[in-house]
Parts: sequence; C-alpha cells; structure tokens
Amino acid sequence: MNKFTIETQWQLYLKKVGLREEILPEDQRVEMKRTFFGACGQMLFLMRDDISALPEDKGITILNEMKSEIGKFWIDQSNRKN
Repeated sequence: MNKFTIETQWQLYLKKVGLREEILPEDQRVEMKRTFFGACGQMLFLMRDDISALPEDKGITILNEMKSEIGKFWIDQSNRKN
C-alpha cells in the first residue's frame, strides 16, 4: 500500500476510528469521504502555500500548535455526552 496517497490515508483513518466503508450507509460514506479529501486538500494547500514560506522554526511551531489543537478536539469529543 502506497502511504503517499489520500486514498491510503482515508483507509488508515477508517481503520483508526474502527469503521469499514462497506458497512457505512452510502450517503454517510460519500459525505465522510468528501469531507476527508476536502480537509486533506486544504491542509496540503496550507502547507505548500503558507507554512513552507515561513522560517523553519516558525513552521514547526505552527505545526505543533495545530497538532495540539487536533489532539484537544478529539479529547473533547471523547469526553462529550451524546
């Protein structure tokens, strides 16, 4: 499996969250995949156009802050009461 494709990352994401495409309702699968690919594209543009233009130490700081933001989001989500 070529890890440098968005499709592979999509499959790895599904595995991490314990889902299989074939068991998702079609509309949910389509919307989730659109969202995933859209978010990946947005991050690629951010890295190519904005972060890469910064000094290396500033870019690293920003990426670490974004990683922390994502971690906090998932912690908050896991603590939510539905």
